[in-house]
Amino acid sequence: PDCLSKSLLVATLDELELELADGLRLIGKAHIEHVARAGYLKLLGALGSDVRELMLNLNLLHTNLERSFRRSSMPIFDYRLLADGSSRLSYASDRRGLEYVVEGAVPALAERLYGE
Repeated sequence: PDCLSKSLLVATLDELELELADGLRLIGKAHIEHVARAGYLKLLGALGSDVRELMLNLNLLHTNLERSFRRSSMPIFDYRLLADGSSRLSYASDRRGLEYVVEGAVPALAERLYGE
């Protein structure tokens, strides 16, 4: 399924004259809009009172989703606060190339939930 989806995406992006990374970022943002329209923002908001807490709980969310979607392949996130006060979010998945979806989804989610 990922191969077919990627082929369709690449063909669409070629027609739109967009790079793959940019298209995947747009998909990440659109996914958050879908989640919001479906009424799941409260559920996501329960994962933390700010972006930091939300990022720390992303793996918990995906572990719970795996219980319902047993054939899925969920990513793993590593969120770290750095000594200079900044933070770093690392992403790992056996589904290659989806890091750009995360790059689109995380800022869109932070904006929707916390106005950040």
